[in-house]
Amino acid sequence: MTASVAASKNARAAMLATLRKGLADAPFVVPAPPARPASVPIGTDAWERLAAVLEPLGERLRMAGNRAEACEHVADIARERQARTYTRWDTALDGLGLDEALSSLVRVAPGPCKDLGQVDLGLALAHGALVESGSMVLVAAPGRHRAASLLPPASVILVPKSALLPDVSHMPALLARYGEDGRTPSCLNLVTGPSSTADIELVLVRGVHGPGTLDVIALDWDD
Repeated sequence: MTASVAASKNARAAMLATLRKGLADAPFVVPAPPARPASVPIGTDAWERLAAVLEPLGERLRMAGNRAEACEHVADIARERQARTYTRWDTALDGLGLDEALSSLVRVAPGPCKDLGQVDLGLALAHGALVESGSMVLVAAPGRHRAASLLPPASVILVPKSALLPDVSHMPALLARYGEDGRTPSCLNLVTGPSSTADIELVLVRGVHGPGTLDVIALDWDD
């Protein structure tokens, strides 16, 4: 055995011995993590709290007190984003009159992802909005194409007042509500701000693997 091989084996043995000793000295009882703070109930300031959380994410919360105001906001966003085409969820948004508000744009029906990737604007309805984190919860299903909020470069999520939730601890109940036959939904997305990454030299870049912009419209009326 050469000296270099012997030295390598000795180093390995020493390292393993150190690991064994460290594991032997480690406590067998791991202290329980601290209890999670109680959820802050949804109150009259919920929209204000959500807006404050969304602002650092580069999102603006637009308040709509009725359907006409919601449509006006959507039309304004389409102009700001210079959109010529859009796609949207079907029955979930049918009653708002969005197609009339966007009559100057071409509506693209949900279909192959390669086609939706060429659409300028995507519209979806939030099933939940976590006030603590600003995350939008979207449950996909027939008529609610998962790619509508992921592929177009500009995304708009409309949030009903009833969708406001304090935090992620309320997710199990939401999953049970939208599951079928005791099963969880086939696809659920939590969207927290527009797509962004700083993986390359810590430079923040938006729109790498999803929408570069995200606008949130608060539907501030009772369903």
